[in-house]
Parts: sequence; structure tokens; C-alpha cells
Amino acid sequence: MFVLQYSKFIKNGWTILETDEDEWTLAAIYQNDDSSVQTTVVSTNTGLYDITVNWSFGTIALPVYVEVYRTSATENFAQLEYVLLSTDGLLQYDLPPDTITTFHVTFSSAPVAPPEAAPEAENDEL
Repeated sequence: MFVLQYSKFIKNGWTILETDEDEWTLAAIYQNDDSSVQTTVVSTNTGLYDITVNWSFGTIALPVYVEVYRTSATENFAQLEYVLLSTDGLLQYDLPPDTITTFHVTFSSAPVAPPEAAPEAENDEL
């Protein structure tokens, strides 16, 4: 199921970005026909302890909500609570051990309404 962490959002035509993170992080970007921009970051914590990741998406005009999905021994691409990305464009997030987490955000010139709460995660066995 780890492949879904990448393939759900990153499609043919997306540009892979260079990151300052380790080899366990992949970032990609895509500009839609309507001039909105989608960005996806997939980060893996293969360690035994929580790690904190920090990303800067640059200064943005409007706050946006980031979709968060995680796969672990007990979660199967579970949608987690949305994270609000403020106009400073900084995102800090704690990754539990032995997990892979996907962050997906769409930047547009139109204000985005707060999303409804994430649905209850389905924790199927892997």
C-alpha cells in the first residue's frame, strides 16, 4: 500500500523537486489548467522514534488546508486531520516511527473554505 502514498497524487507530467531533506522525502509540483498549483510531499520515517519535518512552501497569499494521509502497521492510507498552512508557508509536522506520510495541497488565487473533518480512518490490516 506504500505505492498509493505516491501514486494517489503524483501523476505523469508532475515535476519532481529537489529537497533539503534526506533520501526518504519526495516532493512534486504540478500547475493545473486553471493556474492553480498542486504540491505533494511524501516523507518516510524508517526510524524507531518520532521525527519532526519542516518545509517551507514560500510566502503565500491566502491560508490553505493541507491534506494528510498516513500508512503504518495499523493504518492503510488513512486520511488524518487537515493542517492549516498559514501565509508564511511554513509546515512543521511530527512523523511517528515506521510510517510513510503524504501531504497534498492546492494553491489557488481563490479563498478555500475550511474542509469538513477528515472521515474516520479505516485501519485495515496490511
